Amino acid sequence: MDREPGRQAFACECSDPSCRELVSITADERNFVRRVPNRRVVRLGHADHESERVLMEEPGRFQVIERF
Repeated sequence: MDREPGRQAFACECSDPSCRELVSITADERNFVRRVPNRRVVRLGHADHESERVLMEEPGRFQVIERF
């Protein structure tokens, strides 16, 4: 995973308990998303469309999902 200055590797927060993939994101980005308790940061394509909706995508980096 390529990392740019300021980005850290956080665990993907998808609903797959066996997922061990990482997401490259800044701490500020992650903290902003997590201000809403049912929002998570996941790798691209890791959203479960039966129980989550994609709110936004940072192209090539991550998706923000909301669980319902």
